[in-house]
Amino acid sequence: MLLNSISFLANHKRTEACSHVDSKHHSLLHTKAQDLKLLYKLNQLLIERSLLKPYQRILIAVSGGQDSICLLNMLHKLRSSWHWNIGIVHCDHKWYLNSKLQAIHVSRLAAHMKIHLYQAPTIQLVNNEQLARNWRYELIRHIAISHHFTVIVTGHTASDRLETLIYNLIRGSGVNGLQSMSWKRKLNSMLTMRMESLKHLTLVDSQHVKFRQHLKSIVINVKSVDINLIRPLLNITRVEIQQVVELWNLETWSDPSNRNLSICRNRIRHQLLPYLRRYFHPKIDYVLTTSTELIHTETVYLDAIAHSLLSKVVSFDFTRVNSHTYLQLDCNLLRAIPLAIQRRILKFFLDFNTKTSVSFKHVEQIRLACSKNANWTDKRNTNYINGKQQSILNRSICLPGQKSMKIINQRFLVLCE
Repeated sequence: MLLNSISFLANHKRTEACSHVDSKHHSLLHTKAQDLKLLYKLNQLLIERSLLKPYQRILIAVSGGQDSICLLNMLHKLRSSWHWNIGIVHCDHKWYLNSKLQAIHVSRLAAHMKIHLYQAPTIQLVNNEQLARNWRYELIRHIAISHHFTVIVTGHTASDRLETLIYNLIRGSGVNGLQSMSWKRKLNSMLTMRMESLKHLTLVDSQHVKFRQHLKSIVINVKSVDINLIRPLLNITRVEIQQVVELWNLETWSDPSNRNLSICRNRIRHQLLPYLRRYFHPKIDYVLTTSTELIHTETVYLDAIAHSLLSKVVSFDFTRVNSHTYLQLDCNLLRAIPLAIQRRILKFFLDFNTKTSVSFKHVEQIRLACSKNANWTDKRNTNYINGKQQSILNRSICLPGQKSMKIINQRFLVLCE
């Protein structure tokens, strides 16, 4: 059964990775045939979506929970077939008393599997969930780049994706929230975690992370380096993961914070979704997860179109208003583009130039200004624009980051300080 299944994969995929799936599968032979269903599902997914490649250096983020432990074991079993070099990173936020025991458990797993381990405990509690997440990802990124790993892999599942979708819908985060988690994305520096101002929160114990004393120089050196974040379990549910954990008799640690109902995501998991399954649709997880994948693929496509048109709408020949230099948007060209693409172009433009994530309200204000500027009757002032005397509307739209937009000559929107 094992050999036939691997042969089946090789005959149907015709990718570079397939040639390596047949070569060395000794680790798979030690696994019972009835336990391999999810393992084959993962293996085929890696090939179909080109998530991982043979001979890569892969850093796996392992918390000790069932999802990351299951992912670690599955990738470890596939390692010899794909010729991967695997490392493990474990971040300890010290949010609960037994977190040190969890870290010890992960270290024992790494020792048993003969895999390099990088442990990163914080030296001061970070109680803010978003700040802690940023600290974790930024630190993992630094470890990966410093030790020459090419990708970072996390154990987010279809269930996590669904919860994120609902959470973002509730927050009203728009299309970017609707597309939820992606299979693969660039993990860029998160403004270097503002390490200069938050270093007392983000430094880690030098006993476990070798580059603490060189943190400043590493921040500078790796800030512009791109590294991929891969989530290979996004079509695998938490129920499927639990079944594998039981079949393989894996020891996992439950995070007590996952049961804290004061956290919105936990209320979605433990209260809202069970209610929806019981009273609306027993397979609501599958229905919404499918919708999430469709939204994601369509969003990626529309974003690609918007990026390709951005340079045509935005003039990078900086406009001079009086003694200041500004970027300008061509309203006529923007109006000729379909509405969905207009909003994306404006969102990209504003996010990049204000260094923040602007809201739908700001995007709509700018879009309506482009479409209605010919009808504006606001009082105009005379300004010297590119050395010529032209009219500029007094009305401006305030944006985050102490920026504003103004209309010039009823055609161009310019970004002002």
